Amino acid sequence: MGRQTYVALPDRQALNKTLLFAKDAPTAAGQPARVYVRALRAALRMTQAQLARRAGVAKSHVALIEAGTANVGVETLRKVFDAMFCDLLVIPKPRKKPTQALAERELERLREPRYYEKRGPWD
Repeated sequence: MGRQTYVALPDRQALNKTLLFAKDAPTAAGQPARVYVRALRAALRMTQAQLARRAGVAKSHVALIEAGTANVGVETLRKVFDAMFCDLLVIPKPRKKPTQALAERELERLREPRYYEKRGPWD
């Protein structure tokens, strides 16, 4: 069994608050970035060229983002949303509680054959 990572109390508290917040997030908040980029750009009455110029990216890249075909990094998204007067917020939304994931992992570990059962007695 590996070493357990130390996490300071304020960081654990921040994680707990974030997990509680994300748990109640509406499903509509889980849309791909392209949906928000296009909707915000349209609401601000910006062209793709204007957005690209403000964000410091190529117009073709904005078009690819809106089409959903670009593999966009967080830093690029931060620039694009900043150009539209928005802050980018990345929050993990767990599919299950951490305690539940730990319990399932422990069950899987217990189901695995033991080391001596995997090998013959003379190996």
